Amino acid sequence: MRTSIAAPARIVTVLMVAALAAAPAAQTTRGTTLTPADAEHLLNRAGFGGTPEAIAALTQLDRRAAALLLVDGPKGWDPEVELAPFDATLTERPARQEFIGKSEDERRKLRRDYRRKDRRQYEQFRAWWCDRMLATRHPLVEKMVLFWHNHFTSSYRDVRNSYHMALQNELFRDEALGNFGDLLHAVSRDPAMLEYLDNRSNRKRKPNENFAREVMELFTVGVGNYTEKDIKEAARAFTGWTFRGNEFVLARRQHDFGKKTFLGKTGRFNGDDILDALLEQPATARLIATKLIRYFVGPNAPKPMAARYATLLRATKYEIRPVLLKLFQDPDFYREEVRCSRIMGPIELLVSNARRLGVKPPGALVANTGALLGQTLLAPPNVKGWDGGIAWISTSTFLMRGNLTSYLVTGVTPQRIRRDFGGGDGGMSREMMQMQRRSLPRLQGGTRWNPDVRIKDLVAGKTTPEAIVDTLADRLLAVPITEEARKSVTAYCHTVGTRVSDDFRVPTEYQLKRIVRILLSLPEAQLN
Repeated sequence: MRTSIAAPARIVTVLMVAALAAAPAAQTTRGTTLTPADAEHLLNRAGFGGTPEAIAALTQLDRRAAALLLVDGPKGWDPEVELAPFDATLTERPARQEFIGKSEDERRKLRRDYRRKDRRQYEQFRAWWCDRMLATRHPLVEKMVLFWHNHFTSSYRDVRNSYHMALQNELFRDEALGNFGDLLHAVSRDPAMLEYLDNRSNRKRKPNENFAREVMELFTVGVGNYTEKDIKEAARAFTGWTFRGNEFVLARRQHDFGKKTFLGKTGRFNGDDILDALLEQPATARLIATKLIRYFVGPNAPKPMAARYATLLRATKYEIRPVLLKLFQDPDFYREEVRCSRIMGPIELLVSNARRLGVKPPGALVANTGALLGQTLLAPPNVKGWDGGIAWISTSTFLMRGNLTSYLVTGVTPQRIRRDFGGGDGGMSREMMQMQRRSLPRLQGGTRWNPDVRIKDLVAGKTTPEAIVDTLADRLLAVPITEEARKSVTAYCHTVGTRVSDDFRVPTEYQLKRIVRILLSLPEAQLN
């Protein structure tokens, strides 16, 4: 649960605004060859950031070649062998016959054991997904899985079936860069979605309108482009759409085969007919294009962009790949005011920093840390998903972002977590403190992890404090730090370590990690 932006959080908002104002005043690139700033921007938006080596490699390419690399993946990339598929051990609920002949206490125990195993598998799957984000050579796919997860929301809290949530996640991955129309039809048959939006209880004699309403309001045309009558008629078309076990079925006895009038047309429409009619509406392309532009370009995208890409979506019959391929070559994508204007969500923040540092923390640590920061994968707060943007930042979460992200360089042990979060409030609200303490055992989980990165290796050859700070800041931050922050961190460098000359001390590994912790706690570290 996120803490809302309120009076106590104004200082955080001011800090974020200041960081946005400090965004690099890069000139719009002339021609098509990527500059280092272009390459970093593209890697930030189409992936999870890039190391200096990855940025340098992209600067050898023009915009089209770079866009193709990000959209199609590196040569030889094979999603089937990149990371072992998730091994689900629990795929079915206890069958009815398992309850026959058992006492009530035995039945309760059977249900309790299933729920415990299912919860464990849910947490294992979240960790597996984070492992993919950390390891993948084609990060745009996982970035799109996150996008579709926040568009077609479903939550484990309501679905209560980890395997169905995993099936939905795999569907998003299969169609990540595919056709939106195909994905819309598939997700409308998805067991997790049918359960989440109550379509299992949508029957001919008593239609349930939840799915019909959300498929229009959130998934396709958006508010203002349909009527209450359209919702009622669409709900009739989706009656009987349910599932048995892990498969979609049409319960024909519960389906309304009668005539319906939807969006001004009359016929014996079924659910597929309703979806096709929605895809024909220009408002659907506008909604999807707007969300894609907001996700990849950010809040400062030129207003005409959404309309242009809505037109392209309709022209390509909702194919996502050509839209992103064009977007990542668009001069408007590289505009000065677009760069470094997005506040990263917790999972993106953690994965991006880990990849920039070259460390691979346990997926469970990333998933549980993200949950502490307000983004619990597979459990969005409501059917609208996460708001994103400035909603990610409050007084409490801003402080926690720096502390929790620092585990990427310092490692994590139960003792360290208890030291950092088991004591004083550090300016946190009571609600956030209580949430942390409840989550503490899950974040610990007995985990002891030490990163294999040496910060000394990242600053090898740097012989002044200024060079050390600039090198680390350039690697970790998309936004140049303020001169005041730079002087403060440089001054720390001057006072620690082993003196080798009047002007320079060699910081220890511990002191270098402290510098990284400071940098990752800055407002600039929240942006890309």
